[in-house]
Amino acid sequence: TDGAGTCPALCRTAGRIADSRFQPGLIEAARASGKLAGDYALPERARNNLPDRIQQTIGSLYTRTGSFGPYPFGSDLTDTELMLVGRLRAVSASGSGLLGKGLLAWAAMRTKADSNDTESAALDRLGLVRPRGLRERFYRRLVLAALRGQTGAR
Repeated sequence: TDGAGTCPALCRTAGRIADSRFQPGLIEAARASGKLAGDYALPERARNNLPDRIQQTIGSLYTRTGSFGPYPFGSDLTDTELMLVGRLRAVSASGSGLLGKGLLAWAAMRTKADSNDTESAALDRLGLVRPRGLRERFYRRLVLAALRGQTGAR
C-alpha cells in the first residue's frame, strides 16, 4: 500500500473498469496524489468503457447465448409482471404530450374488453379484472391495447 491504505494496483484496476468518460479525471487525480506513476498510461482495451458499447456487448451476448434476462441478477417479478413492466413503460413513453395521450385514448376506446388467459392474469395483477367505474374500465382497455400491441408503443 501507499501509506494511506490505497494500493496503486487498486487504482490501476479502478481506472481500467471505470466509465471512460471519467477515466482521465480519475487517473489524473491518482497521479496527483502519488497513487499512480506520472507515466502511467491506460491500456488501449480499457479506453472504450462507454455505456452504449457495454450495452451492445451485453446485448449481443444475450442474443447469442440467452445468458442474461432483463434482470440478470435476479428478480422477484413474475412472468406476468415482467410482461407488464415492458408494455406499461412503452405506453408511458408514448403518452407524453397531448397527441400521444389522444392516440392512447383512441387505442383504448377501440379495444375490445374481452381477454384471454394471459391478458386476464395481467389484468388480475393490476386489479382490473372487474373494473369499478369509468376510469378503471378505461385503464382495463388501455392495458389490453398495450398487451395486444395496439397502442403504437413498442
